[in-house]
Amino acid sequence: NARPSEQSGYEDGTFYVDEKTSELYLYTEYFSGYVYGITGTDETVYKVSCGEADGSIDEVYYVADGAELALPTLQDTADKKFVGWQIEGENTVVKGGEKVIVKSDMTLIAKWKSSGNSPSGHGGGGGGGGGGGTIVTPDDPTKPDPTKPDPTKPTDTTKPDTTKPTDSNTAVHYNDVADDAWYHDSVYYVAKCGIMYGLEQGIFGPENSTTRGMFATMLYRMSGAKVDGMGLAMPFNDVSSTEYYYDPILWAYNNGIVTGFDEYTFGPDIAITREQFVAMVYRYAGYKHYDTTIKGELIKGFSDYDKVQEYAVDALEWAIENNIISGRGDNTLNPGANITRAESAAILERFIKNVVEKAAV
Repeated sequence: NARPSEQSGYEDGTFYVDEKTSELYLYTEYFSGYVYGITGTDETVYKVSCGEADGSIDEVYYVADGAELALPTLQDTADKKFVGWQIEGENTVVKGGEKVIVKSDMTLIAKWKSSGNSPSGHGGGGGGGGGGGTIVTPDDPTKPDPTKPDPTKPTDTTKPDTTKPTDSNTAVHYNDVADDAWYHDSVYYVAKCGIMYGLEQGIFGPENSTTRGMFATMLYRMSGAKVDGMGLAMPFNDVSSTEYYYDPILWAYNNGIVTGFDEYTFGPDIAITREQFVAMVYRYAGYKHYDTTIKGELIKGFSDYDKVQEYAVDALEWAIENNIISGRGDNTLNPGANITRAESAAILERFIKNVVEKAAV
């Protein structure tokens, strides 16, 4: 298994994977300058390339199937700040130092933002965050962000509906909500309460994904809060003051109900999952001082309870105990699936009837 000495660039004791055969070689210098390799692994090895948007490559790793890889952290420069690595073909961006599970060849693209960015006092355009709408970890790495998808799991890249909801609930009929639909009553309930409106006149969009901006708006309307004259600062560069969700996100962030993906990026048009949605309802309940006591372990009655991320376990248990969420059929919670607007309406209706109204008694 000797390889000729022209195989230069490898230091004594380092490994090399032959891209054509996926064979693993351990190189060592020996006398005449030849380098020797040890082969024979049957394990599948994948190539992970970390590079720039222009196609240049910073690092290449060869990782066994199913193994974890801790991604490198690039140094900030005088004019730009390193945000993380975007997984090619997905919206997900993983922060340097975090781990990904490698199940195939991967290309990761470095995401940067201008180091001149700073939290704005009010307003702020829509471009920040090193590419807009990307996902990185929250500021405090010790506290998982309930709004953050697991970067080691597949992400639903279906583009969520970002149409601005109509500004009134005067529509007496939604053409896309059938009279016998399981969510019919919930949709009209939240519309009557002024919490959710149609995407346009006569259209509710029950199967559309709920986005982070939409959800902040739902909670804002439900709370009855107003931010006018409060002097709050908007830190997120991708939340424009001209968008319907500006005040709701400003309110929710300043009251600790939602967080950003980093200090400048909120991702208002990114879809949220079922467990993320429930976790934020749970956080809102705490903000309103409703009863968030957990009494048992009903969550274990669902066949996929072990798929729930740790940060969301208490929230889902609380929601199950209060009949706020009941699963998606065949005894599953489906925690990582994007939540639809119909499901959002049903959960909010149950939350109001089973928690809010009971607290008022």
